[in-house]
Amino acid sequence: MIKIYDLHNKNILEIGCCKGNFLLLLFHFGNNKGTGIDPSDVPGRIDNEAVEEVTFIKDYYGEQHAKDVGNFIYCCQTLEHIQLTFEFINSLRRSIGYRHVPVFFELPVLPVFSRI
Repeated sequence: MIKIYDLHNKNILEIGCCKGNFLLLLFHFGNNKGTGIDPSDVPGRIDNEAVEEVTFIKDYYGEQHAKDVGNFIYCCQTLEHIQLTFEFINSLRRSIGYRHVPVFFELPVLPVFSRI
């Protein structure tokens, strides 16, 4: 992902970051900064060099976080938990404005069962 989207020295927003592992990888391997937003955030869980470059916010994403939208938005297996999906996507779109900001949604793969 770092190579595909040229995520070097960028500002990343991860929505539904859980413990922030992916955001920390993007920090480490791409020299990025970032913000992780998740209502289950546990403050003080980072104890390394990333503490200065990565911010975690205990909240649901909303337009009040528009200032945190940087150069790339990542949302891993969170979209399927958002009940008002259309409103969420529209809110995110308004936060981006007219800038070119790639948005990557990762969704879980549902098992496919077949009968023999």
